[in-house]
Amino acid sequence: MASDRSTLLRQEAKPSRLSQKHLDDLRKSGLSDETISACKFATIRDSKSIKAILQWKNRDASQLGEALGIPYFRPDGSMIPPKEFARLKPDSPRIKDGKPVKYESPFGSGVKLYLPPGISAQLQSVSVPLHFTEGEKKSAKASQEGFACVGLGGVWSWLKPRPKGPDGKKIGEYELHPDFHAIALDGREVFISFDSDLAEKPEVQKAEFAFGQSLLERGAVVRLVRLPNGPPDATGKPTKVGLDDYLVAHSADEFRELLKSAQLLRPKGNLTIEEAADDPHRLARIVVREFPNLRYWRGEFYRYSGQCYRRLPPDEVCTMLTASIKREFDRINQEQLETWQPSEKNPTPPRPKKVTRSLVGDVQQALQSLCQIHQVGKLDSWLDESQGCFVAVTNGIVDIQRAALGQSDCLLAHSPDWFSLVVLPYSFDAAAAACPKWLAFLAKNLEGDAERIGILQEWFGLCLVTDTSFQKFLLMVGEGANGKSVACAVLTALLGAANVSNVPLEGFGQRFQLMQTVGKLANIAAEIGEVDKVAEGHLKAFTSGDRMQFERKYRDPIELTPTARLVLATNNLPRFADRSGGLWRRMILMPFRVTIPAAERVTGMD
Repeated sequence: MASDRSTLLRQEAKPSRLSQKHLDDLRKSGLSDETISACKFATIRDSKSIKAILQWKNRDASQLGEALGIPYFRPDGSMIPPKEFARLKPDSPRIKDGKPVKYESPFGSGVKLYLPPGISAQLQSVSVPLHFTEGEKKSAKASQEGFACVGLGGVWSWLKPRPKGPDGKKIGEYELHPDFHAIALDGREVFISFDSDLAEKPEVQKAEFAFGQSLLERGAVVRLVRLPNGPPDATGKPTKVGLDDYLVAHSADEFRELLKSAQLLRPKGNLTIEEAADDPHRLARIVVREFPNLRYWRGEFYRYSGQCYRRLPPDEVCTMLTASIKREFDRINQEQLETWQPSEKNPTPPRPKKVTRSLVGDVQQALQSLCQIHQVGKLDSWLDESQGCFVAVTNGIVDIQRAALGQSDCLLAHSPDWFSLVVLPYSFDAAAAACPKWLAFLAKNLEGDAERIGILQEWFGLCLVTDTSFQKFLLMVGEGANGKSVACAVLTALLGAANVSNVPLEGFGQRFQLMQTVGKLANIAAEIGEVDKVAEGHLKAFTSGDRMQFERKYRDPIELTPTARLVLATNNLPRFADRSGGLWRRMILMPFRVTIPAAERVTGMD
């Protein structure tokens, strides 16, 4: 089931349903109000509600006081009903075996992995390094800072329930919890970030090692992160630091630097040799760490810019990989120099390995497998296959359906899960959407014809999204000085010049030309020359709404659904040889009949 984007990523001014104490506690962990709202944290004030959630029949919940409610989510992003599973953090925890029970969950419900909102699309993407940490707040904070992070309710909460033996002790092999079936691990880089006091707790070390070994058995590349302690307290004891504490005190880039020193976990028995410095798969994982949200789709690499994706030319990919490999080889060489001592066997200082063309090619092959996305069939899609109509602007992603209904929660946060090459070059503000000059232009140049004005406005709106299933193209026709160029200029400004191609109609029959339209919102062509049968055939295919082949220079062709709407502006009607009626059926004819006198023309309108 597709996740509800408008629920998970909706931007809200301030979290609701929380006491000030609980809100302060969450903010202390560095959680933004947007993250707090997306996670649906809530204060449970009624002891009857607490008792119902925990499914306590004979136990009194009144002494727990208020409780912070922590909902859990399924792999598809939908929320699990609280009575099925949730965790509560009581203000006055009960005492068990002399220790406070800080967190409660429904009786007999076991444990589950905490999957913070927005992580759904990353669970199956092995190119995205995955982090595991203790607790929901830490997981949410790491995810907020751009790290895909799963939370464990405790250091053993990754473990599949084991049966008890005759002596009451649990028996059987350590196995990953069934929740891990939703997570791709084979070949994936995984980081375990437990609290900084791990060195003082042998039981936690045992849990970390057992967890890491279980991940290794599933094919993961496991690294153990060592968070530094905080400053000493009044007694001189170092302060414990959790992942949320670290990310509050340090930047995301500083954490990425810390990850470089994370210890590689080897299988028990030390049966395998550590990867070589120039192992292509190792170097590919380093590239992914340096360039997060790198995707490989339909034979090309794409990189997220913060608002949309950008297609990377092959030479840029080569340059990027070469530089990344060189940095890593230089880093290794620096470490070698720090420990090098001249000897008869090693009289000269070590030198960094050379970055060869062959190695770069091998790393690129490994990187393709790490960054490959299979689930997306077309551009302008959510990676978790959520449905709906969306468009990115500079201040977020607009849910078109909600915006059309006038709903205030129609603006979502930018997300790398939205796989699109398009961002409109302005912000969204529904209150400032009046366009009196444009409306006056339409009224004058289209003679106040409500039907033509409505059709042109609707067409401009359709050009905001890449849905070409309507199988239409627009033909604006009329003698000069009647506003066709102005309409094209306004459409280009509305969509952004970067989102518009200008392949002429006669160019549709030329090899490689149509590749310019891929990922664009519109192809605007002024004036129409001679259109041969080849171009006419490509025009039919381009406006059919079906997949077609796009040829690329020096590379294999690709099959895609066209994204750009075709807009033609001409003084005279074109001549088509088509006798089937297919082209005429797809054409929306927009006549511009009013010639604006020279004295009334406004320069610079186009």
